[in-house]
Amino acid sequence: MTPEQSSMATRLHRRRLGRTRLQVSEISLGCVEIGLPYGISADGVLKRPAEEETERILHTALDLGVNHLDTARAYGESEAIIGRVLKARRDEFILTTKIPVHKQAGLSTAELRKHCRSSIETSLAALQTDRIDIVLLHTSGPEMLRRRDVPKTLGEECGRFVRFFGASVYGMESARIAIDSGWCDCVQIAYSMLDRGPEADVLEHARKKDVGVVARSVLLKGALTRRCEKLPDELKAVRAAVAEAAQLSPEGLDGLPVLAYRYVLSDARVHTALVGASSVAEVEQAVRFASTGPLGRHEIDEIRRIRVKDEKLLNPGNWPS
Repeated sequence: MTPEQSSMATRLHRRRLGRTRLQVSEISLGCVEIGLPYGISADGVLKRPAEEETERILHTALDLGVNHLDTARAYGESEAIIGRVLKARRDEFILTTKIPVHKQAGLSTAELRKHCRSSIETSLAALQTDRIDIVLLHTSGPEMLRRRDVPKTLGEECGRFVRFFGASVYGMESARIAIDSGWCDCVQIAYSMLDRGPEADVLEHARKKDVGVVARSVLLKGALTRRCEKLPDELKAVRAAVAEAAQLSPEGLDGLPVLAYRYVLSDARVHTALVGASSVAEVEQAVRFASTGPLGRHEIDEIRRIRVKDEKLLNPGNWPS
C-alpha cells in the first residue's frame, strides 16, 4: 500500500448498518462490473476487466478499508471471482449476495423453499465460504415482499448460513413495504443526486425502524460521469440535468463523481454507498471522494434544484439498450 492509499484508508469512516449493528465502510464495493459487462462504455464496447485487474480491484478495496462487498447470483462470474480471489481474506469483509426473486412471486411455498435453498447453496459454493453476512431478495416487488411465508422460508432454508436478511428493491412503494415487513434488516435502494425519491420519506422511515440502508446507482450507471456524453438522444433530459449538475463543480464533468458520492453520504441515514469499479483507479477515486466529507448546506440546496421531469428516466432499467 502506498502512503497515499494508507492515508485514504485511515479516513474512510464506518457507519452502523441499522439493527444489524454491522460497522460498514461508507463506501462498499459493488461487484457487478467484475462479473459481467455493465454500465456506459467509454468506447462503445462493454467488457469486464481482465482477471489480473479484477484481482487488484478486490485486494485494493480491502487494503483501502472497504469492508463490504455486494454481489449477486445474477452478476455473472462475480461470486466465483470473489471466491477465488478473496478466500484467504474472508474474515476481513462483510459479504452480501442476493437470491433472484423478480420472477418468483407466483411460486408455491414449497417451490419458493426449493428456489431459496438452491440459490444459497450455489452462492456458498461459488463464493468458497461457509457463511454469508447478508442475503437480499433481489429486485423484490410488492407481491413478494407481502408474502407471509417469506421470513419463515428464509430462516429455515438459509438461516444456518446467513446472519441477516433484506431486500434489494426498485421504487418507493417496495422500499416502504420492505421496511415495514419486520424481517428486513436492511434495504438496498437506488439513490443519487438526481434520483432523490428516497428523501421524501423512505430514509426517515428506515431510520425510525432501524433498518440498514445501502445506496446503489449513486453514479446512475455512469451517467454522473464524463460518460454521460455517450447517452442516446432518448435520454437527453438526463443529459441536460447532468450538464446542469456539472456547472456546480469547478472541474465540470470530471468533478461530478465526487459531488455524487458526497451528496449521498451527506445524509447520515444512508449507511453505505455502493461503488462499481472496472479499474483500481476507480476504487481509489471513490474512496478519496468519501474521505472528503459531506457537502455544505448551500451545495446540497443547489443540487436539489436540478430535476428530471420524467422520473421513469431515472431508472436505468427503463433506458434503451
